[in-house]
Amino acid sequence: MKRKIALLLALLLLLTASAACSKDEIKVLSFAVPNTAGSFDPQVARDATARIIVRNCFEGLVYTDEDGAAEPGMANSWDISDDGRVYTFRLRQGEKWHLTTNAAEELEGKLPAGFSPTVTAADFVFALQRAVDPATAGPDAGLLSNIQNAEAILNGEADPETLGAEAPDDATLRVTLVHPQADFLRVLSEPLCMPCNRTFFEAAGGRYGLLIKYSLMNGPFYLSRFDDNSYRIAKNPDYRGSHVSDADIIWFYRQAEEKTLFSSLHVGDYDGSYLTAAQVEALSPGKDCTLLPLHDILRCILVNPKNETLSNDHLRAAFFAAADIGTLCAECGKQPAVRLAPSGVWNGATAYRLALNAATAATELKKGLDEIKAGSVKYTLLCEEAYEYALRKQLQDWQKTLGVGMNVGIVSITAEELQNRLGTGDYEMIFAPVTAYSASPYLWFSVFTADGKNSVLPMENNAFNKAKEALLQADEEDMTSAFATAEATLAARHTVLPVWEESNYFLCTEGVSGVRVLPGSDRLYLFAAKED
Repeated sequence: MKRKIALLLALLLLLTASAACSKDEIKVLSFAVPNTAGSFDPQVARDATARIIVRNCFEGLVYTDEDGAAEPGMANSWDISDDGRVYTFRLRQGEKWHLTTNAAEELEGKLPAGFSPTVTAADFVFALQRAVDPATAGPDAGLLSNIQNAEAILNGEADPETLGAEAPDDATLRVTLVHPQADFLRVLSEPLCMPCNRTFFEAAGGRYGLLIKYSLMNGPFYLSRFDDNSYRIAKNPDYRGSHVSDADIIWFYRQAEEKTLFSSLHVGDYDGSYLTAAQVEALSPGKDCTLLPLHDILRCILVNPKNETLSNDHLRAAFFAAADIGTLCAECGKQPAVRLAPSGVWNGATAYRLALNAATAATELKKGLDEIKAGSVKYTLLCEEAYEYALRKQLQDWQKTLGVGMNVGIVSITAEELQNRLGTGDYEMIFAPVTAYSASPYLWFSVFTADGKNSVLPMENNAFNKAKEALLQADEEDMTSAFATAEATLAARHTVLPVWEESNYFLCTEGVSGVRVLPGSDRLYLFAAKED
């Protein structure tokens, strides 16, 4: 039914634009999205739905392909200086911003007469300045801290216009970094780096991106309608780039109930949706469906260093040295994790090594108990009900190593409560999946710090923070060693014990192809999506 309604609305929309269109020529796709979208301002968009729409309705300098490599977006080409610090981009010329009728009417008198601007390098300079401006309070601004003067701007010590980004002319953008950075091009594909037209932004008067009439977009699609439960993007008639959409209309529907989502996927109301591994198993998609794995989850045992006694390094080390992860994985039919990140974030060399050692556990436990002047300690390990039996069985063996000095009890809770406790840090020990919300190693390691985005561990440690920040300053040659250092530094804190890797998925229903989905909760690109 929703597919039929969507097709009818799409037909009416396109007939308004061109009387020559016929029903058979209109290509409509529909996808489920996880939540209600907030602002569509790329520099402040936070929730997954808004960021999916931003990625498809704006075009940045570059895109990231399925292998993580950069491909041209608004930039036709680019050069990198010999020292790796200066990036010079040459922009596609003649590209227009799409100004909707609603926006033109709403801002009449506030925009210059005949306002129909070309996308220029100045739009990218302004966007980057907004992204690092503390007044913007946008997410992921730290990703840009390696741009010259960005750190001072982020700390409120310099004006945003001093940022190391300049436009020598309309078609040239130059960005200067403090240090070479291997993944800088990938960073430029993120929403916070999408262009922003200063004239339109100022005319919107603080309402930029909140409604269609206050939005200006330059990508393969533009946002043409939305309410609390649905969002419609349409092919942008002003777009002249290489990512021209095969679909005329794409609908996004917010779905909260799993049963409704499954029903809609089965009958073809939706062409695709993000799904967890448990949902894939429950849905049992047919062989004609396509499952695209994200390789984005690491199931871990996290130990809270803010706990009064678990703040003791020796007690945490004792628990880790006693943990027989290999046997636990075998009990659950899983392969042990070999690194401190899911493979969608890092699939290269690793410094992590599991150190199961009974003698070390006994020595560390004695040191810890002596330091806190206690005869024993007791902790609760939270887990989902599905893993309670396996954990209880393995803890019986672990306790033989730990003896009476450390007792760990198991309490099972619902998956929803587990995520709530994980997000608030309300746990002593917890066995939980940690999801990568980006393919960025820097953002992945940030979730294990007290002030990191989507933090799951309230840890404060200068050595780890320094190692994490180095990931933003590593060039291609040094990235492997920088990752290994961050990994080894985190492992040495005995707060994150990786157990096995899992994955979320994006499901495409029968006949749907061309969907590009990358690790993260919002890295979905639909310009090539089509239905046979």
